[in-house]
Amino acid sequence: MSLGLSVLAYGLGTLIPLQLSAAPLWLLYAVVTGTVAGGCWVIAHECGHHAFHPNRRVEATVGFVLHSLLLVPYFTWQRSHAVHHANCNHLEAGETHVPPRAESLTGRLVAGVSRRLGPAGYGLFSLLTHLLLGWPL
Repeated sequence: MSLGLSVLAYGLGTLIPLQLSAAPLWLLYAVVTGTVAGGCWVIAHECGHHAFHPNRRVEATVGFVLHSLLLVPYFTWQRSHAVHHANCNHLEAGETHVPPRAESLTGRLVAGVSRRLGPAGYGLFSLLTHLLLGWPL
């Protein structure tokens, strides 16, 4: 279903004119197409974890095709993603969500912002910066 809806969304996108006046349509198109393609990404991601199909060839084929359509090289992503999970939640070797050390410049900056904003304010600030800046970057 995700693949079919993605193809349909792509087809509809070819009908939107490349004009500034169509910018709201392009924005809507991006949101809808990105949401629909998220389903393909979930399937492709599960293939990388060997959680999609018991037959490794079927899984590799589906993962390769979907990753290729999403412009992500499958086998290199699969390897780097395995390394990511091997160090997941490790405070020093992890690749994401690694807190700064308290004595570092970043650690002191974070502590200062946290004190100024308070727990609720800093939580909201962290959430917004993570979702609006960190995740897209």
